[in-house]
Amino acid sequence: MSAAFSPDGRRVVTASDDKTARVWDPDTGREIATLKGHEGSVRSAAFSPDGGRVVTASHDETARVWDPDTGREIASLKGHKWPVYSAAFSSDGRRVVTASEDTTACVWNAVSGREIVSLIGHGMGVYSAAFSPDGRRVVTASNDYTARVWSVGAIPPPGNILQVACAYLRMHKDPVSLDGVTDYPLTFDRPICVRDPPPPDLAPEPPAVRPQAPKPAE
Repeated sequence: MSAAFSPDGRRVVTASDDKTARVWDPDTGREIATLKGHEGSVRSAAFSPDGGRVVTASHDETARVWDPDTGREIASLKGHKWPVYSAAFSSDGRRVVTASEDTTACVWNAVSGREIVSLIGHGMGVYSAAFSPDGRRVVTASNDYTARVWSVGAIPPPGNILQVACAYLRMHKDPVSLDGVTDYPLTFDRPICVRDPPPPDLAPEPPAVRPQAPKPAE
């Protein structure tokens, strides 16, 4: 179903209808590892930017992250409701974006497998998704005859992701029309779409100033 080189060109990963992905030595044709665990055909497989992991997308509605040397499963990315057609790492290797027949793409933490955000707006299945080089946007291609660009930002510092989502959620009481809009800020489930979203204000509020009590008369 797919084949790709590792960044250093020393390995190849293949995805197959036999429910596995396999890692190979391209010079000798020797199989290095079998990535076994999917319950449906594997549609795509790709290395992380450092070559230390592989991500696979499958008809079993999951994507999975693997150790390409041992074949050990590192994380299972579960949440899509239909087959997953593609999966790709961000340039820093910290996130994965998946594209699914369920009309969504999802961004995941590549280590924990936690879903960070769903990109909702396409009218039909999404067949590919990829990060921009700086990791701040995702582009998706769909069977609805459109490609869309989504603003996903970077993973905020620990403890700030809820603040980031709420900063955007306060801008609209309800999601607005997606027609003609290309940027979709980060939220937990439905995107709140604006053309040029301002950055969320995460600065702490200044301390309240309390009135000073009058000095007693001498």
